[in-house]
Parts: sequence; C-alpha cells; structure tokens
Amino acid sequence: MPVNVDGQLKPVILTPSELVAALSLCGYDTIATSLLQEHSLAATEEEADRFLFQAETLLRERGYFHESRPTFLQKGLESFIHVLVKSKRKCRCVSGTKKIVLHSLPQQNTLLQTFDGTEYSFLFLKSKQTVHDTIKSFFETAFIPDTPFEALQPIVMDSDSFNRLSIATPEAIRALMEESDASGQSFLQGLLHNRIALDNITFLEADFVKDETHIDQVQFLLPQKEFVWHLHYGDIRTSNTIRLEPIAKSVYFERVLVVVDQWFTMDR
Repeated sequence: MPVNVDGQLKPVILTPSELVAALSLCGYDTIATSLLQEHSLAATEEEADRFLFQAETLLRERGYFHESRPTFLQKGLESFIHVLVKSKRKCRCVSGTKKIVLHSLPQQNTLLQTFDGTEYSFLFLKSKQTVHDTIKSFFETAFIPDTPFEALQPIVMDSDSFNRLSIATPEAIRALMEESDASGQSFLQGLLHNRIALDNITFLEADFVKDETHIDQVQFLLPQKEFVWHLHYGDIRTSNTIRLEPIAKSVYFERVLVVVDQWFTMDR
C-alpha cells in the first residue's frame, strides 16, 4: 500500500462495497452502515450480511484479505483505513456532480478522495503546492461570459429572490436575463452554464468516536474562466440580502487557499 504519493505512487482504489467491508472489519460499523445507506447497497439486515460476504470475496481477489490477521485485512489496507477514519479536518469541494474531499493528515500530508461513480480513489499528497493545484484544477472551467470581467459590478439581492433562482427553470433564467443589467446577465449566463447551481467549498470537522460532523464554514462560488462570482451571505441576518462579487480568479484562490492552509494547520 502506498504511504507517500504526490504523483509518484499509485492511489488506493476501492469500490464502495470494498470500502464498506474494510471499514466494518476494522470496527467502524457506524461509518460502514452510513456508507452502505448512502450507496443503497443493502436495504435489509439479510441483504447487508450477503453484501459483506460478497465484498470480502472481492477484497480477497484483490489481495487485501489476510486470514491470519485479527481484522482479516492486509496490514497496509488496515493502516490506511485507520488513517482515513481518524482524519478530523476536511475540505470538501463540490462542482455539479463532481466532488473531492481533502483529509488533513499528520506531518503536513493530505489525503485526496475522489469518486467516479464506481470506485473511490485515495491519493496521498505530500506538498502544500500539490493541494493548492488540486483545488484550483478542480474548479477550472473554459466558460467565458459575454460581459468582460472589467465591466462587472457586485450584485446585491434579497435572499428570497436568490433562493428562487435555485428552483427556476432555464426558460425563467433566460427571461430574467432580459430584465437584468450587464452584471446580472453575466451572472445568470454563468449560472445557466453551471446547471443553475453554485459550486461550494466546505470546511468540516469529523469525530469518528462520537459519529459527529461539524461544518465550520461554506464558501459558495461560480467559477468562470478568468474570474469567480463569490457569494457573500454575512448580511442575511441583518438586512436579508446577499452580495455576489466578481473576483479575479488568481485573487480569489489566493484568499481561499490561505483559509485551507489555516484550517489544516490547526489539526497538525
């Protein structure tokens, strides 16, 4: 099993079934059950038992099963599962149907988790720069709106109007564009391109002993090729408004990555 990757070693690859089985064999039944439900792998206790038997067979075929060990898992995989579960601070990036999770590890290491719909991939990242590049690459887009970045202004709207955008149809968004100024049209154009959804970066902390997850903060963004629309929601309680600010991409990610570094440093 890889210990230190950063582009040099192959990632750890596990199907949802194999990951659930490995978690269960390592004693993390609550997490295994949660993952089992998330992927709808078993609806009844009988199905769950049958599922675990099949998953253990898959682990055996991959060479991960070791009958002489207490957990029945190969030592490297068992160690990896403990590292994964005991990671407390995480950064989750979501863009449409894509998602990555960065797990903070000791000694300045970070574990990158991805899921392609059929398999989980876990890659150990050693350098801070690799973490930065991973996040920036994840939100990369070639979309260019009609209005240039230099001509855009911040947009302020009440929270109810903004919330209605999330359930609006493409036709309704296009109609709204005709009534908007250049900045509004640019934002709505980008929103349409992004399937009427904002991307987000979530900073969270997990406690595997208490089976609790605490969300510290969420950054909402709408990336474009040269800039990012950033959602400010700090005024919702006082004025019931939100503000969308266009920020040059280099400036935006410089700020966000400082927050990422600080969040992970607090756990090391």
